Amino acid sequence: MEKASILIVEDNAIIAKDLQWQLEDLGYLVPFIAATGSDAIRRVRENKIDLVLMDIMLEGQMDGIETADEMRTKYRVPVVYLTAYADDEMLKRAKKTEPYGYLLKPVSNIEMRSAIEMAIYKYNMETKLRESEEKYSLLVETAKEGVFIIKDGVYKYANRAMTDIVGYAVEELLGMNILDTVAPEFRPMIAEKYKARMDGRHVASTYEFKALCKRGQTKDVELSAGLIQYKGEPAFMGIVRDITERKIVEEELKKHREQLAGLVEERTFELKAINELLREEIAERKVLEKAILETEERELQRIAFELHDGLGQLLAGLSLKSQSLEDILKENSMPEAELASRITFLIDKAKGHLRLLMQGSLPMESDQNNIVLSLEELASRTTRNFNVPCFFKCSGPVAIQTKAAVIHMYRIAQEAVSNALRHGSPGHIEIHLSREKDAVILTVKDNGSGIPDMHKKKSGLGLKIMNYRANMINASLDVRSEINRGTSISCTFTDMNDME
Repeated sequence: MEKASILIVEDNAIIAKDLQWQLEDLGYLVPFIAATGSDAIRRVRENKIDLVLMDIMLEGQMDGIETADEMRTKYRVPVVYLTAYADDEMLKRAKKTEPYGYLLKPVSNIEMRSAIEMAIYKYNMETKLRESEEKYSLLVETAKEGVFIIKDGVYKYANRAMTDIVGYAVEELLGMNILDTVAPEFRPMIAEKYKARMDGRHVASTYEFKALCKRGQTKDVELSAGLIQYKGEPAFMGIVRDITERKIVEEELKKHREQLAGLVEERTFELKAINELLREEIAERKVLEKAILETEERELQRIAFELHDGLGQLLAGLSLKSQSLEDILKENSMPEAELASRITFLIDKAKGHLRLLMQGSLPMESDQNNIVLSLEELASRTTRNFNVPCFFKCSGPVAIQTKAAVIHMYRIAQEAVSNALRHGSPGHIEIHLSREKDAVILTVKDNGSGIPDMHKKKSGLGLKIMNYRANMINASLDVRSEINRGTSISCTFTDMNDME
């Protein structure tokens, strides 16, 4: 541990030397002995001195008290007075210099050590406290927030930021009542919180109010407060932040939020109206599509019946007449017999074409609604008429109770087969019908060339017709195709009547 450096100020050389030996025996360092006040001040100014042992009665222009006072004010060096006697007047003068102790001559080693150690300890503690206070003071004075101390309702301290907020100088604030810097409408609240805090009751540590400034304007502020000890008594310490700009921004944000909410509400109302119109339009469109498809179905059946009852009967009659004519010509060995035979052949061929047309237009007996029989007939007719193997498979018993659904499902299968024949050049076609729980699934697959540019072809007329028909019975249509591997079209229908 470093030895304390002590300066002896004594005008009696013998006593001074004796004190030096005594201090060195106690383990202290005595680098200098000064006989006058001016010499002592010079030593302190030029050297690091931990403590001054000062004789009050000194020869020269300055006595020990005057010398100690200058050391205290200029150099903050602790002084312990050393004297053989002292009257009351001298003690009063000595007290003003705030000495760190008194020793009466002669001094024992124990007294000397105790006085010096206590003086150095007290000085070190005061130095740390002073440094801490200086740091705190610098921190508070340079803070952006206003800091103040209130005791008995009046300002006892205010930093520079506080004066900037309320517009009063520090000298004006000190002694003012705190309520004089609070807007009138907030004074009851501030007075109540101040009283409650001073009474020891729980109070929120942070709250907002409007401060009243020197020129009469108000500012929105936020106060954080608490109790402290000020000069040994309870006091109120507050930290104030100017939140005027924040309040303005918050108010603007609130207005924007309200405006945005209004716009959202308006747009929501408009969107609801538009959605309602769209729903109505979609419903109308479905009705129209259904009517068109039903009209198409009725027209196909009407044409089929007219072909059967009209053209069919006429062709049958012509075929009989032509056959009779051919027989007569042959009996008479007429050369026109060959031409009559050709006419009979063409009439029979026309009857075959007519039969095909009628079969495509009349898928099944309207009374039975038998989807299985109709699809079997479609597969058989496709194989027979187009020379392309077409297989039908039904997994388990499948029946559809709704006549319209049977017709639409049949027409979807018919269109899928027709598309495969026209565009796919398939080696074979498969028609599969199955039931899974409440759903009937119809699938038409081929092993043809597939559909190139599938995303573009989805807008084709055939696929559109199939989609329309599926929508009419609330079914879903799935179309998948791979180049050179064929196309698969699946229609999934839930028979609501069957569910009931």
